[in-house]
Amino acid sequence: MLVAMLVMSSIIGRPPQVQSALETLSTCQDLRAEACLFAAAWLKMGGDEAMPEVLKSAPGMTQTGQLLTISSIGTLNTKAATDTLGKLAQDTRLDEMARALALEQLSRRQTPPKSKVGPLEFALTLTSDAVAVVRQAALRLIANRVTAKDKKLILVLLESWMRDEDGGVRSEAVTGFGLCGCTESPTILGKALKDNDPRVQRATVEALAMVKQPTTVPDLIAMMSSRDETLNKSIARALRFQSGQSFGDDAQPWKQWLADR
Repeated sequence: MLVAMLVMSSIIGRPPQVQSALETLSTCQDLRAEACLFAAAWLKMGGDEAMPEVLKSAPGMTQTGQLLTISSIGTLNTKAATDTLGKLAQDTRLDEMARALALEQLSRRQTPPKSKVGPLEFALTLTSDAVAVVRQAALRLIANRVTAKDKKLILVLLESWMRDEDGGVRSEAVTGFGLCGCTESPTILGKALKDNDPRVQRATVEALAMVKQPTTVPDLIAMMSSRDETLNKSIARALRFQSGQSFGDDAQPWKQWLADR
């Protein structure tokens, strides 16, 4: 029914009812409700001209309305849409999950031509945000955009995020080290293996399957006593990468190999 209504509207040349769509989205409670999906579709049809109204209306929407609005904007590959997503991510009046979704949508696009502000610049403004889930999303975007030109800056940021109070942020920082292949700080991942948050430990093991830090081998072997089979398999991959040896995910052969070295 939704598709049919949109097709009919385009045939008769009816303009998108952006204001009506925003009013509907402001009270949405169900992501699957037809009226809400219809409103999100109208919003998309409004294009760049709808963006100023989105910025005004989004803070007063329900969480569901904000999520649908941001998802709709994410389908528009324009400078205005990119700027709107960035501003929504920065708007502390929005639900935290909506702000994180705006950053996720930004992570899928490049900086618009002839623009000095793009996804990376918006994310950098949120690295010290008060909300942990927003910091995590910002870090994830930044870590996935490391280039040789800005690697030094990103490394400094990753090191600072390793001291964040939130384990989710620290785990994203560790993942960032793995993605950038950062070997410039050889003690970082070794310390992260001993973090008291399991998420950080898991992320560190995964990173050590991408970044050479042989000094971590004894600690990796010690971690193999875990009863978590999935974790043990990840440790085995990291050990194979670090040592060039392949003894599977049984701790005993690894311990023997370490003792015989």
